[in-house]
Amino acid sequence: THPPWFDQDTLTDRNERFFVSELVRGQIFELYHQEIPYSCEVTIKKYKDFKDMAVIEGVVHADKESQKRILIGKKGSMIKKLSMSSRQSIEEYLQKKVHLSLEIKVSKDWRTDDKKLRGLGYYNA
Repeated sequence: THPPWFDQDTLTDRNERFFVSELVRGQIFELYHQEIPYSCEVTIKKYKDFKDMAVIEGVVHADKESQKRILIGKKGSMIKKLSMSSRQSIEEYLQKKVHLSLEIKVSKDWRTDDKKLRGLGYYNA
């Protein structure tokens, strides 16, 4: 046998950026239907952690332009709901105020393109 890879007190090898992106993805599953949640990925472009606040910029990657329009919603109504509910989830997780901005980006065929998958952190290459 070999010694443990992590300290006994270490719960995960993932950083807060990962968990924040998963919280946003969770809200996408709550707010949108059908294929939209399965066609999206969330990356955190900027994460600044201050004593009383975190400033976070995220990107929601959609597979198609039509999905981007659905994510944004009429007059921006859905992206506003997504941002507000995500911010609340992140504040609860971090136990501090959060300034969150999200943008929607079309990353055509990101689910089948090895280079794009690597860029999104799916491969360790």
